[in-house]
Amino acid sequence: MTAPEILIEDREFWNQFIDLYRNLPELWSKPTNSEQKQVSKNLRDRAYAILLRKFREIDPSVTVDSIKAVLKQLRSTYRAELSKKLQYTRNATTGCTIPCSPSPWYVDALSFLKSPNSDRPDDSNDYIVTTHSDQVTDGVREDLRLYCKSLTNEFLKLSDTQLRYAQAHVERILRGAQLGALSSDWPKTDPSLEEVSYRTPEPSDMTENGETSTLDTNETPKAKGQMQSTARKASHEATMIDSKHFMIVRLPSGTALRRQCTAHKSSYIDNVVVNYSETEFLENFRIGRNTVHKLCQHLAKMGCFQQAKGHGGYAAIGVETNVLAFLWFLGQEKAHYRDVAERFDLSLSCLHDVIWRVCDALLLLKPTVFVRPNENRKQLLVDHFAKLCAIPGVIGVVDGTHIRIDKPSENPNTYLMHKRYYSLQLQAIFDENKQFVDVFVDYPGEPDLLTAVRELCTDQYCILGSDSYPCLPQLLVPYRGVAEPLTEGQIMFNAQLAAVQKVYANTFTMVKQRFRQLYHLKSRQLSNVVKLIKVCCMLHNLAPPEEMALLGRNNTQQKIPFSDTGYVFTYASKSEAILELGKQKREQICAYLQTDASR
Repeated sequence: MTAPEILIEDREFWNQFIDLYRNLPELWSKPTNSEQKQVSKNLRDRAYAILLRKFREIDPSVTVDSIKAVLKQLRSTYRAELSKKLQYTRNATTGCTIPCSPSPWYVDALSFLKSPNSDRPDDSNDYIVTTHSDQVTDGVREDLRLYCKSLTNEFLKLSDTQLRYAQAHVERILRGAQLGALSSDWPKTDPSLEEVSYRTPEPSDMTENGETSTLDTNETPKAKGQMQSTARKASHEATMIDSKHFMIVRLPSGTALRRQCTAHKSSYIDNVVVNYSETEFLENFRIGRNTVHKLCQHLAKMGCFQQAKGHGGYAAIGVETNVLAFLWFLGQEKAHYRDVAERFDLSLSCLHDVIWRVCDALLLLKPTVFVRPNENRKQLLVDHFAKLCAIPGVIGVVDGTHIRIDKPSENPNTYLMHKRYYSLQLQAIFDENKQFVDVFVDYPGEPDLLTAVRELCTDQYCILGSDSYPCLPQLLVPYRGVAEPLTEGQIMFNAQLAAVQKVYANTFTMVKQRFRQLYHLKSRQLSNVVKLIKVCCMLHNLAPPEEMALLGRNNTQQKIPFSDTGYVFTYASKSEAILELGKQKREQICAYLQTDASR
């Protein structure tokens, strides 16, 4: 590291820098035996920080290594000058008159380096010399004084307004340190408020006239009368204070009352939900009580809930309230924020935070909820679907639907349907239990369905879909039979595929009936819509299948979603070679089915 050049034009700065260096003996004197190595290192680090702050007045890009190089240059120059003067003195005694070159202008200011083995500078350096037992402590105090002195120039650079703010913040931090409230996650509380333990005078402490008795018998009658008057006033004020909701705090200007933080309470949860039967709980929150309990236990361990802070005199909203408010919102088709907020005794802003806090927390569980099958799992899926159809190698079903939305704020024409409403396309792969293997939303940045199908099936397996999809070796679809009549083998293939589709035809309908917000999501931010859709599919996977069966029996009026009557899926044109391979595989299966039927 090259040290900067010491120019005479910056003489005033270098004099100040060398003077500051002189007052930091931990950088140039030998430490005493009583100082620990770690303490000595900490002192040097703090001293380097002080010099660094000073040097940045002329060079903002300077580093600690540059400071060390400057100090090394100063010490080397001074020692070289000492050696030169010593040699000149020796030559003069022998009669040799060799002229001495002029010394740099700053050498005299470095005279404190003359005795590098001294423990500490003398009194001429304005440094407090103490006993060995107090050297470390006094050194730290002197270092702190110099550090504060180095901040003076920083404060002088500020405007009057910013200087007042800076002073107010520094005073606030000092009050926090005095109260012991400073920590790594400062600020967490208001240090300007100091809680004072207050106790209402006991009857045994009162005199016959209702005054508080004193224990000091040496006080004058006048002083005793003033204390008794103050005690009567405090006793009267105590009777007016509700100790359950307020506490006395000491401000810099005197004492005041502060409202105690109270836990948020919802009359609906405390008085109504606790009395719900299992069926009533399921009808209102769309998943069972046991599932909600497990969900709350898991979310309570997440940082977003552990670090949640209350405000306005209330503690942070509990995890159970967060989850129940979120589920009730998803389960009501026409519920607005105001309806949910009134039911759970929340403000609109708090409800907004609750919904997206829970939504974001649940999305973190996606890798554990949407799990693609391994090879052993794929063999089990093949055996299951072999019982439903004669098509070999089937491991799942793909289907899709449309989620109606309001006019989005970004690229609205992309999501405009032919019936003049806006919708977002949702597609998914299902396993044998009608649970989602993965979901795909038509939104920029989301994964592609067909790519996922090819990665999942490779060349050994396949997935069944409707005629809205292209025919690929990994995605088999039925014959349309529009241009020419179907053969017997093709008819049998369509019948086998229709038998499987019939089982999974109402899966999206079930999900929409459970989380009725999916009938029409009213957020105009598509990124938020995508989050809610994924979370609804994840909750469907987390809930036991028997809960869905119970919900289906209790729904007497089945609402048919507007988009279930016809899907419009569009895809980029695939390679003709890949499409031809898909058709060849489908023809081979048709021939196998026809041969097997003729036996």
